[in-house]
Amino acid sequence: MHEKRYWIAWNLVRGVGPKRFAALLAHFGGAEAAWHASPKHWRNVVGFSEAVSKSRLEITEADIDLAILHAEAAGAVVVTLADPDYPSLLRYIYDAPPVLYVSGQPNFMEPSIAVVGTRTPSPLGRNIARRLAAELSEHGITVVSGLARGIDTAAHQGALSGKGQTIAVLGAGIDVVYPAENWQLSAKITEHGA
Repeated sequence: MHEKRYWIAWNLVRGVGPKRFAALLAHFGGAEAAWHASPKHWRNVVGFSEAVSKSRLEITEADIDLAILHAEAAGAVVVTLADPDYPSLLRYIYDAPPVLYVSGQPNFMEPSIAVVGTRTPSPLGRNIARRLAAELSEHGITVVSGLARGIDTAAHQGALSGKGQTIAVLGAGIDVVYPAENWQLSAKITEHGA
């Protein structure tokens, strides 16, 4: 957990995304070593601006502890690119997120398909998305969507009515469900996927 702690820490730094984090790992050999390097090294090696260096220096050990406790309180497991259980299909995309907060019991080895669409579908569009996701789920295909209003919601609902699982990808955090009316759906997804 010690090295993972610093993956989580770097995830808190404004201005450090997947590319910059990969450069830090490549140069310093690990997240902890990069964390304890000097601001001068960050600027020279990775091209940190003053603002990014300042953001990093403002994060305390207590902030890192709080982030870890926050994840635990949300029932999340922290999975990093260095972990063998990081989703293999996600691992090889151009800008794979270095840190994932996973709630539930996903099976990332199952075949999967993303179903996404408008937040304001017609009744027919909503029905088609729900039926399509249910069919896919019945055939053991995991349905991945974003838990947003509209087609995403219909896709998750359809997948839950089948025998497979569904995975919700949340961009704002493990405990930020938007729209708020999808909290119950989020809980069902956690029970039958992630």
